[in-house]
This record gives sequence, C-alpha cells and structure tokens, in this order.
Amino acid sequence: RPPRSTPSNSSAASDVYKRQDLVYSDPEKGLLAVGVKNVGNVRVEKLEVLGSDLKPVDGVKCDPPGIAPGQCTTCTGTVEIPPSGVWSGYVHAVFSDNSVQTVPITIRARTA
Repeated sequence: RPPRSTPSNSSAASDVYKRQDLVYSDPEKGLLAVGVKNVGNVRVEKLEVLGSDLKPVDGVKCDPPGIAPGQCTTCTGTVEIPPSGVWSGYVHAVFSDNSVQTVPITIRARTA
C-alpha cells in the first residue's frame, strides 16, 4: 500500500488504495462484492472480476461504470470456493486516464 504522502498528480495505477475496496465477502456461500470509486476527474471505464486464469468469472456481474466523481462501480456475484478452501482471482479496472489496474483478491473459507 503506497504511503499517504503519494503526490496528488500520481497515476490511477498508484492510487489503488484510494479506489479498491473489497466491500463484502461471505466465504461460506462464495459471495463477493467489489467496488472501485471514481477519484477526481478519473473515472472507471471498465470493471471486471477475473479468475486465476485471467478470464471473467461466471456468476459475477458488474454494473455499468458511473460517471460522477466519487461514484462507485460495483461487481457482485458468487464464486465457487474450491476444495482447498481458497478462491483467488483479480479485480481488473480500466480508467479514463488510460491506466489499468489488476489487483489480486482472495476469499478463504472459514475453518471450524
């Protein structure tokens, strides 16, 4: 995570900590919701959840990107937790300043 002193003119790719939020996950059911916010004049152009194979995950739908500053674009759905108890994938976002972010996410099943 970059330091809070990151210059304000930094690219969207270095501002991931300002935009990327794992909003909700329920490992028992494999539910996940991810949101990425517009920051200043930079908007989310495309958002998707990818599996470990870098292909879009079936069962996860993403809303059309919002255009207002501070508006959040979200993806929600269900992922299949494998027998290992860990699902790994990525949140892939393309921004209006032509920057791209691919951020790893992991959901771990609870153990008794």
